[in-house]
Order: sequence, then C-alpha cells, then structure tokens
Amino acid sequence: MMRSHKVTVVMLTVAAALTVAPIVGACEGNRVLLQDDFKTLASNWGTANDNQSVKDGKMVLTPAFDATYLTLSGGNLFTDMDACVDMALAKGGPKMVHTYGGLAFWATDYRNYYELMIGPSGTFGVDRILPGRRVPIMTFATSPAIKSGLSQVNRLRVQTKGSTATFYINGTQVGSITGQPPQGGGEIGLTAQAGPNTRDIYEFSNLKVTN
Repeated sequence: MMRSHKVTVVMLTVAAALTVAPIVGACEGNRVLLQDDFKTLASNWGTANDNQSVKDGKMVLTPAFDATYLTLSGGNLFTDMDACVDMALAKGGPKMVHTYGGLAFWATDYRNYYELMIGPSGTFGVDRILPGRRVPIMTFATSPAIKSGLSQVNRLRVQTKGSTATFYINGTQVGSITGQPPQGGGEIGLTAQAGPNTRDIYEFSNLKVTN
C-alpha cells in the first residue's frame, strides 16, 4: 500500500531528536488500550521500507523529498481515548522549513484523517486530510510549550471525547476542536513531512493509548 502523498502546503517545522526516557504529560486513562515500545516493527504498522523502520526503541519515519508519509496502527479502532507519543526531528535541512511531524487520529484510511503537527521553530497546527484536500483547522501558531530546534524531545497528546479533540504539547493544553469522528472509532498513526531538499528523519517513541 502506498503511504506517501504530496502536500502542497508551506509549513514551519518541528525539530527534536528523541531520547528513550519519557517526558511529562503522559496519557492519564486507567486502562491501556494500545502501547508500543518499538523494539520490533509490529505487523499492524506494515512492513519495513525506505520510509519506515524501527531502531533503538523508536519508530523512524523518513519521507520522500517534499512529501508526507503516514503510517497507521491498522486494526486498532478508538472512540474516546487519550493518545500520546514522544517525537523528535533527528535530522533535517539547515532551514528546517516545509517539514513537520505529528500524531494522526480519527483516521479511516490513508486519505481520511486528522493530525496534530509541530515544527522545529516552535509552531503547531491541526489539519484534516481528505482525498485531494488538506483542510487547516488550527492554523500554525507559535507556542512556548514546544521545545524548538534539533535534538529536542516533544510529547504530543491527543484526547478525544465524543466529537471533541483536545491537544497537549509537553503537558500544556494548546487547543481543542469539534470534529467529525468516524462512526465506530478511528485509527491513530504517525506522520511526517519532509522538505524539498532534505529527507528529514523523525523518530517516535513511548506510544501509548488509554481510555
């Protein structure tokens, strides 16, 4: 299955390189619905390829030039949930523009999902992806909660309840939206966008979903 698609949107980007230790702002539910330490590539993420692999307890995404890559945790459907993951830009171009990493949610397939994104200059945004369309819901804005620059770890957290999604970065709430979650629940995923001149490398770890 082809998992990358071109995105014609100009965005500021996230910088950060992941460490093994988790940071503040962990999921708070009392029942774990999904957890992945990325010691191996579980089959629900698909097979290893030029765009995705696991190494040292991290999911490593390397999108093609000027393209987005999305990998979904196939078969795991969530309605009300609390999802969190640590993310970092391990390698990026000198200008670090047109690139971001993020946590996808309310996904029905690779052409229909929402995503919380952060970029290395300290910006974040929320988009909805539809076939042939990218719909900005929360346009990119700066936040002091984000650790900007390379080699910085940021924790993304998405909490959904009914049609409301609430977003946290490093334990700080940065916004919420009312959306259209898929009936019966949606999948979560990891996403990354590379710039036009560099195959940026994003690393994800400590993925957890609770109720």
